[in-house]
Amino acid sequence: MKTLPLRYFPDGILFQKCEPVPEVTDEIRTLAQDMILTMMIEKGIGLAAPQVGKLLRMFVVDVEWPKGTEQADPHVFINPTVEFKGPLIKSVEGCLSFPGETAELERAKEILVRALGLDGQEFVMEADGVLAVAIQHENDHLEGKTFSDRLSWLRKSGVQKRVKKKLRDQKRAAAKKS
Repeated sequence: MKTLPLRYFPDGILFQKCEPVPEVTDEIRTLAQDMILTMMIEKGIGLAAPQVGKLLRMFVVDVEWPKGTEQADPHVFINPTVEFKGPLIKSVEGCLSFPGETAELERAKEILVRALGLDGQEFVMEADGVLAVAIQHENDHLEGKTFSDRLSWLRKSGVQKRVKKKLRDQKRAAAKKS
Protein backbone atom coordinates (compact mmCIF):
# COMPACT_ATOMS: atom_id res chain seq x y z
CA MET A 1 0.00 0.00 0.00
CA LYS A 2 1.07 3.54 -0.68
CA THR A 3 -0.22 7.02 0.00
CA LEU A 4 -1.58 8.94 -2.95
CA PRO A 5 -1.15 12.66 -3.65
CA LEU A 6 -4.28 14.64 -2.87
CA ARG A 7 -5.88 17.08 -5.27
CA TYR A 8 -6.84 20.44 -3.76
CA PHE A 9 -9.23 23.18 -4.77
CA PRO A 10 -9.12 24.69 -7.43
CA ASP A 11 -7.90 21.56 -9.27
CA GLY A 12 -10.30 21.05 -12.18
CA ILE A 13 -10.61 17.29 -11.62
CA LEU A 14 -12.70 18.04 -8.53
CA PHE A 15 -15.41 19.52 -10.76
CA GLN A 16 -15.68 16.70 -13.29
CA LYS A 17 -18.28 13.96 -13.25
CA CYS A 18 -16.74 10.52 -12.76
CA GLU A 19 -17.08 7.48 -15.01
CA PRO A 20 -18.40 4.14 -13.74
CA VAL A 21 -15.85 1.49 -12.85
CA PRO A 22 -16.31 -1.09 -15.64
CA GLU A 23 -14.99 -4.03 -13.62
CA VAL A 24 -13.59 -4.61 -10.14
CA THR A 25 -10.02 -5.65 -10.89
CA ASP A 26 -6.88 -6.08 -8.82
CA GLU A 27 -5.95 -2.54 -9.90
CA ILE A 28 -9.22 -1.20 -8.44
CA ARG A 29 -8.72 -3.18 -5.22
CA THR A 30 -5.19 -1.74 -4.89
CA LEU A 31 -6.51 1.76 -5.53
CA ALA A 32 -9.12 1.25 -2.79
CA GLN A 33 -6.49 0.09 -0.28
CA ASP A 34 -4.24 3.04 -1.19
CA MET A 35 -7.20 5.41 -0.77
CA ILE A 36 -7.96 4.01 2.69
CA LEU A 37 -4.34 4.48 3.74
CA THR A 38 -4.26 8.01 2.29
CA MET A 39 -7.54 8.90 4.02
CA MET A 40 -6.14 7.77 7.37
CA ILE A 41 -2.74 9.44 6.93
CA GLU A 42 -4.51 12.70 6.01
CA LYS A 43 -6.88 12.28 9.01
CA GLY A 44 -10.08 12.12 6.97
CA ILE A 45 -13.13 9.92 7.33
CA GLY A 46 -13.79 9.66 3.60
CA LEU A 47 -11.99 10.01 0.29
CA ALA A 48 -13.29 9.93 -3.27
CA ALA A 49 -11.32 8.83 -6.31
CA PRO A 50 -11.21 12.30 -7.96
CA GLN A 51 -9.49 13.61 -4.83
CA VAL A 52 -6.53 11.40 -5.77
CA GLY A 53 -6.71 12.18 -9.48
CA LYS A 54 -8.91 9.30 -10.68
CA LEU A 55 -12.19 10.04 -12.46
CA LEU A 56 -13.79 6.84 -11.25
CA ARG A 57 -17.08 6.36 -9.40
CA MET A 58 -15.64 5.05 -6.16
CA PHE A 59 -14.96 6.28 -2.66
CA VAL A 60 -13.94 4.99 0.75
CA VAL A 61 -15.41 5.90 4.13
CA ASP A 62 -14.48 4.98 7.69
CA VAL A 63 -16.03 7.01 10.49
CA GLU A 64 -14.75 4.64 13.20
CA TRP A 65 -10.97 4.66 12.69
CA PRO A 66 -10.41 8.06 14.41
CA LYS A 67 -11.45 6.28 17.65
CA GLY A 68 -8.38 4.06 17.19
CA THR A 69 -7.03 1.81 14.49
CA GLU A 70 -8.45 -1.24 16.25
CA GLN A 71 -11.88 0.36 15.70
CA ALA A 72 -11.27 0.80 11.95
CA ASP A 73 -14.18 -0.28 9.76
CA PRO A 74 -13.43 0.92 6.21
CA HIS A 75 -16.11 0.68 3.55
CA VAL A 76 -15.43 0.79 -0.19
CA PHE A 77 -18.21 1.96 -2.49
CA ILE A 78 -17.87 1.32 -6.23
CA ASN A 79 -20.47 2.75 -8.64
CA PRO A 80 -22.72 3.84 -5.75
CA THR A 81 -26.27 5.13 -5.91
CA VAL A 82 -27.72 6.88 -2.90
CA GLU A 83 -31.37 7.14 -1.90
CA PHE A 84 -32.16 9.85 0.63
CA LYS A 85 -34.40 8.94 3.53
CA GLY A 86 -35.42 10.59 6.73
CA PRO A 87 -35.27 14.27 7.67
CA LEU A 88 -32.41 16.64 7.02
CA ILE A 89 -29.87 17.25 9.77
CA LYS A 90 -27.23 19.91 10.15
CA SER A 91 -23.65 18.81 10.58
CA VAL A 92 -20.21 20.33 10.31
CA GLU A 93 -18.22 18.98 7.38
CA GLY A 94 -14.66 19.37 6.28
CA CYS A 95 -12.95 18.16 3.12
CA LEU A 96 -9.41 16.97 2.49
CA SER A 97 -9.42 18.94 -0.78
CA PHE A 98 -10.18 22.13 1.20
CA PRO A 99 -7.57 21.88 3.99
CA GLY A 100 -8.53 23.53 7.26
CA GLU A 101 -12.01 24.53 6.13
CA THR A 102 -15.31 23.41 7.64
CA ALA A 103 -18.91 24.44 7.15
CA GLU A 104 -22.31 23.54 8.54
CA LEU A 105 -24.43 21.82 5.89
CA GLU A 106 -27.75 20.02 5.72
CA ARG A 107 -27.82 16.40 4.62
CA ALA A 108 -30.28 13.55 4.87
CA LYS A 109 -30.08 11.90 8.29
CA GLU A 110 -30.69 8.44 6.84
CA ILE A 111 -29.78 6.97 3.47
CA LEU A 112 -29.81 3.73 1.56
CA VAL A 113 -26.77 3.14 -0.66
CA ARG A 114 -26.27 0.46 -3.30
CA ALA A 115 -22.77 -0.18 -4.57
CA LEU A 116 -20.29 -2.80 -5.61
CA GLY A 117 -17.81 -4.07 -3.06
CA LEU A 118 -14.22 -5.16 -3.65
CA ASP A 119 -15.53 -8.63 -4.52
CA GLY A 120 -17.47 -7.12 -7.45
CA GLN A 121 -20.80 -8.02 -5.86
CA GLU A 122 -23.56 -5.51 -5.21
CA PHE A 123 -24.42 -4.71 -1.61
CA VAL A 124 -27.04 -2.52 0.02
CA MET A 125 -26.32 -0.53 3.17
CA GLU A 126 -28.53 1.60 5.35
CA ALA A 127 -26.64 4.38 7.06
CA ASP A 128 -27.51 7.19 9.43
CA GLY A 129 -25.83 10.01 11.29
CA VAL A 130 -22.16 10.69 10.59
CA LEU A 131 -21.81 7.68 8.28
CA ALA A 132 -24.76 8.86 6.15
CA VAL A 133 -23.32 12.39 5.97
CA ALA A 134 -19.86 11.10 4.98
CA ILE A 135 -21.30 8.89 2.23
CA GLN A 136 -23.34 11.80 0.83
CA HIS A 137 -20.28 14.07 0.93
CA GLU A 138 -18.10 11.58 -0.95
CA ASN A 139 -20.87 10.78 -3.42
CA ASP A 140 -21.06 14.50 -4.28
CA HIS A 141 -17.41 14.31 -5.38
CA LEU A 142 -18.37 11.67 -7.96
CA GLU A 143 -20.80 14.17 -9.47
CA GLY A 144 -18.14 16.90 -9.68
CA LYS A 145 -19.49 18.75 -6.65
CA THR A 146 -17.63 19.82 -3.53
CA PHE A 147 -18.98 20.79 -0.14
CA SER A 148 -18.35 24.45 -1.04
CA ASP A 149 -20.98 24.10 -3.81
CA ARG A 150 -23.59 23.69 -1.05
CA LEU A 151 -22.69 27.03 0.57
CA SER A 152 -24.10 30.47 -0.07
CA TRP A 153 -22.15 32.47 -2.64
CA LEU A 154 -20.53 34.61 0.06
CA ARG A 155 -19.46 31.65 2.24
CA LYS A 156 -18.27 29.71 -0.81
CA SER A 157 -16.16 32.65 -1.97
CA GLY A 158 -14.55 33.01 1.46
CA VAL A 159 -13.74 29.30 1.74
CA GLN A 160 -12.22 29.21 -1.73
CA LYS A 161 -10.11 32.33 -1.15
CA ARG A 162 -8.74 31.01 2.15
CA VAL A 163 -7.82 27.64 0.61
CA LYS A 164 -6.06 29.28 -2.35
CA LYS A 165 -4.11 31.53 0.06
CA LYS A 166 -3.18 28.63 2.34
CA LEU A 167 -1.90 26.51 -0.56
CA ARG A 168 -0.03 29.49 -2.03
CA ASP A 169 1.61 30.17 1.35
CA GLN A 170 2.60 26.48 1.67
CA LYS A 171 4.24 26.54 -1.77
CA ARG A 172 6.18 29.70 -0.88
CA ALA A 173 7.36 28.19 2.40
CA ALA A 174 8.46 25.01 0.62
CA ALA A 175 10.31 27.05 -2.01
CA LYS A 176 12.18 28.99 0.69
CA LYS A 177 13.34 25.72 2.28
CA SER A 178 14.76 24.51 -1.06
